[in-house]
This record gives sequence, structure tokens and C-alpha cells, in this order.
Amino acid sequence: MGNILTAAEVRKALWLDDDFETEELDRLSTVASSRILETTDHDFGLDTPIESVAKQLAILYCRESYFNAKGEYNKDHDYALGISSMTHLLKGIASNIKAAQAVDDLIAAIPETVTLADEATIVAARKAYTILYQPEKRRVKTLDTLIAKETALALLKV
Repeated sequence: MGNILTAAEVRKALWLDDDFETEELDRLSTVASSRILETTDHDFGLDTPIESVAKQLAILYCRESYFNAKGEYNKDHDYALGISSMTHLLKGIASNIKAAQAVDDLIAAIPETVTLADEATIVAARKAYTILYQPEKRRVKTLDTLIAKETALALLKV
């Protein structure tokens, strides 16, 4: 698991001076990244298309941890609603990523050279793709491969 935020990003998010300990900033970033991984079961530090959403949540976690530890909790520092909303959003994104990956895995299971015996596998991959929601479909990376395999199968049937 990689940290979603750098020490410099944490420093900026918490409005801290340059002399604040880098080790503490790294610790806050690690804790925030771990909390995101724990609640969404996905390592968003490596997923650049939605990294900005994960960074926003990590910043909220860092602010919550930092201000609560300093005893500066007040209504202006209540990040619970933002954390809840962002976590819900990231859980949905993680679910989309997993659904798309499952379809990519089915497509990858189709042999390079298609035979009539592969028809059931190809049909299963197409059905799995068809039932995805649009946001999940956009994340399927091997749709072109599926189309090529379907075409090869159709040519075998002629």
C-alpha cells in the first residue's frame, strides 16, 4: 500500500510551518491511507484516475487526527460528515473497479486462439460485461479483446 499524500501535501493541508516534523506528517499520511484502504478495501494511492477524490478524503482524515490530537476539536473541525460522504463515494468507486476487473479476468481466460469449444467462455464474458452499469463498463480495459474473440468465433461458425 502506498501513501495517498506526501508529507508536503499533509503540511499544506494542515497549514503547518516548514519546520514541523516530517516524520509526524508521514505518520499522518500513513494512518489516513490505511484508514481508506481499511474502509474501501482498495488501494487508491495507485489508482490515478480517482486519486484526487482519495486525496481529499486523506486530507480530511489528517485534519481530523491532527486537530483532535491537539485538543482543538470544535464544530469547525468536525470532519465526520465529509469523511462519511467521501468514504461512501470511494466505496462505490472501489466496487466499480472490482466489477470491471472481474470482467477483464473473464476475458483474459479466453484462449488466444479461439475454437468452437470456447463459445461458452466468450458468451459468459459478454453477459458479464452487459450487466455492468455504465461507470463499471468504462473501467473494462479489454473490451476490444472480447470483441475480437467474438468475431473470431463468428467466423468459425460460418
